[in-house]
Amino acid sequence: MTEESIKNIIAAMEGWSIQAKQKNDSKIFNEAVELLRNLNTQGRRLEWSGGKSGLRHLPKLKEVEILKQKISQFRAAAQESLSALQHLDKLAKKEGKKPAEIAVIEKKRSGYLKTAGTNLVMCIQLLKESRSIVESEPWFDGEILSRPENKTILFMLLRGQDFYESTRPNLLIIKKINMQGMDLRRADLIGANLIRANLEGANLEWASLKGANLTKANLTKANLSEANLTKANLNGANLEGANLEGANLEGANLSEAYLRRANLEGAKLSEANLSEANLEWANLSEANLSEANLTKANLTKANLNGANLNGANLTRANLEGAYLKWANLRGAKVTPEQLKTAYT
Repeated sequence: MTEESIKNIIAAMEGWSIQAKQKNDSKIFNEAVELLRNLNTQGRRLEWSGGKSGLRHLPKLKEVEILKQKISQFRAAAQESLSALQHLDKLAKKEGKKPAEIAVIEKKRSGYLKTAGTNLVMCIQLLKESRSIVESEPWFDGEILSRPENKTILFMLLRGQDFYESTRPNLLIIKKINMQGMDLRRADLIGANLIRANLEGANLEWASLKGANLTKANLTKANLSEANLTKANLNGANLEGANLEGANLEGANLSEAYLRRANLEGAKLSEANLSEANLEWANLSEANLSEANLTKANLTKANLNGANLNGANLTRANLEGAYLKWANLRGAKVTPEQLKTAYT
């Protein structure tokens, strides 16, 4: 049972509840009983199915807990209606001979009818509310997943785990998530799908501690402007076309990262590890790369206008066509041969 089938089952159950009420109102009780039995079976299946099916499979959000409560209340109401109609059937086989006996039977009959009708109305309302929750998809809602208490679930979505395993390639889901200014310190985002994600001003400081990191994360065209990535581990991450303007990447590990056409204007990259990183066509103007490790980095046609490369290690870095005018190369490890291919 997938999330889509959960939606379909709840919608179908709502329809069956409406039919059961119509049958009850029309006094076609045998058909109402069959519908209620089917509703009870489907409700139990929805509640208790394990593995990757049923409500138990959905992420543990507050909204999901509310949904579970409503389905539980629905089942109780459906059972009340079913029980009342079954009692009504037994009552129909009794015959009162005296006026007092007839009155008692009629009173019971009226009570069972009222109980059945009231609970069927409740069933319809509870399923309508349940369908509304399912259709709003709180497990994909950016505002809901951005709540501090839902951070673990957000990471599950970004890593494509558990319920989110089949939704991982869906970029429309990722676009709904707004992580602007979010505290993501020590976040476990290994291999996370963050394409075009909004991480403006997010705090990813020390994201490499305790094995939690952004290793091989896909941050293509993500917005990381002014983000705090101090000492973050972005080894092998894809940051093609990402906006890192003004981001703090001091001491960050960007070895083998793919930063082609990334915007790193004014970024803080002092003591960062950019060895073997691809920075082709990247904008590093006014960036602080002092003491950074750029060994074997590809800086072809990169814009390093006014960049601070004081003490940076550019051993075997490719500077062909790189723009180094006004760049500070004092103490940098770079050969005249490398600089001949650059614009200085």
